[in-house]
Parts: sequence; structure tokens; C-alpha cells
Amino acid sequence: MGSQNRVYDGHGLVQRLASAMGCEGYFLNAPFIVEDPEIASALLGNQNVAEAISLAQKCDVAVVGIGSTEPEYSSFYQAGYVPLADLKELRDFGMVGDVCGRHFNHQGESPDLDFHNRIITIAEEAFKQIPTRIGVAGGIGKAEAILGALRGNFINVLVTDDEAARCILDNA
Repeated sequence: MGSQNRVYDGHGLVQRLASAMGCEGYFLNAPFIVEDPEIASALLGNQNVAEAISLAQKCDVAVVGIGSTEPEYSSFYQAGYVPLADLKELRDFGMVGDVCGRHFNHQGESPDLDFHNRIITIAEEAFKQIPTRIGVAGGIGKAEAILGALRGNFINVLVTDDEAARCILDNA
């Protein structure tokens, strides 16, 4: 995802990581979320979008952020991709976090929500087939999202800080 905020700029993150690892980065050049499921379906059927998602499905290792539905910790909200009203609606449905835009509750369950039918991302089932799924998040504000991601098997490796780890262990 592109962004006006360089901290959350997906292209910049991919370029820096690819450079550090000596590999090539590929981009999913599509909006994160669209107005309705029909537009999402059309975009997912686009050759360039489908090719990028197909490459993601062939990964051996995925490095992903773990998002939060709390506005002060939500990169989607901070970057301007998701309005506060959508974030509030996700919270009202019990969603605490997300991986690749797929939101889940405290138990890691990801119900079929209208929001999920409007995002351009790898399917949950395909993502979970990637052998090594490294989640990166830290701070007490991300602890409930991290725990949900672990419980839902969205990630199987965690990179975090001691503050979040203590909070997760206390609540597990």
C-alpha cells in the first residue's frame, strides 16, 4: 500500500526490506479497501493484482505487521486507509486486530464481515498455507491484537518487545 505517511508506506517498506535481504520486491498496486464487494472482485480478477497475489501464495516466509483496531495503534487508520467509522464498526463486531487486512477477535476468529469482502489482499486460507508467517508488532497497545493473531494461527513466529510479551503471557 502506498501512503502519504512515510512510516506506513508499503512500497518504501518493501524496497528497504528487499535491499537489506538482497532480493527483489513485488508490489500489489491496488487500493487496500474499496466501496463495495463488486469492485473488490473486479480488482482481484485484474491480471496484475492476481499475479501479485499468486506470488504471495508461493512464499515460504511472510513477514507481516499485526494491526490493531484501536485508532491510536491502527496503521490503516493512521495512514488514512480506513475511516474512524469503519474502525469503530470493526470494534463493535469484537475485532481486535488484523493480519493482511483480515480482522479477528480475541480468540483469533475471523468472521465473514462486509469489510473483508471489500479488501484487496491474499485470502486467509492461502495466507495460512505459507509455512513461516512472521508477525511483527510491539507495545502494550498491540498486545490483544498479537494474542488474537497467535490464537487464530495467523502467525507462527512473533517478533515483539518485552512489554508486549509480558502482557500477552499475563492474558494468555
